[in-house]
Amino acid sequence: MSREDAHAALLAMHDAHRARARGAALTRATVVETDADAMAREHRFVREDDDVDADGRGVEHGVKLAKRYYAKLFKTYAICDLSRAPKVGMRWRTEEEVRSGKGQFVCGERACDGVDALQSFECHFAYVETGSKKSALVKVRVCGTCAVKLGSSDGHTRVDDAFKGKKTIEGGGVASANNSERGERRRRKDKKSKKRKRSDDDEDDERRLLKTLLA
Repeated sequence: MSREDAHAALLAMHDAHRARARGAALTRATVVETDADAMAREHRFVREDDDVDADGRGVEHGVKLAKRYYAKLFKTYAICDLSRAPKVGMRWRTEEEVRSGKGQFVCGERACDGVDALQSFECHFAYVETGSKKSALVKVRVCGTCAVKLGSSDGHTRVDDAFKGKKTIEGGGVASANNSERGERRRRKDKKSKKRKRSDDDEDDERRLLKTLLA
């Protein structure tokens, strides 16, 4: 099964459980609850405080799995606007875009529907949430044509080129490798390595969960 098919199957499973009355307890099997059971029971696109079982059984484990996949769906991939390149606009994906695979399996440029030879970029995304300024390192997946435009802008690095002597620095711009910046480069490299490790772990978790859910 392809990742696109697995994505669609997982969302279909989500919808089947979401359709149930909120707060109603799912019928419990007599066997030990698995990761798949916990994931299906606790997953929501929008987390709500009352989405818990009255007796609290197994909720903590299920919530952890649901939050991890929730973050993967909404906070990993972003949509970009290259209509004014080299200036780049960026926003989070909508639920509809998450469902359709826009920005993940389809080019993440706002007006492009390309699906062939998608390339991944790591981008620093500054945004405002609940009145607070925040920033995150996100992935933008774009087709070859859009990749040329995105690659011409500061602050966006091809994933494969992340460690080839040039470093993207906060606020845009490119820092050259020189002795005066060695400490800063090392700090950023360590930070990026940790983020890459977390990203790899998330992808491993996603594959494991999808395999379990779709077995």
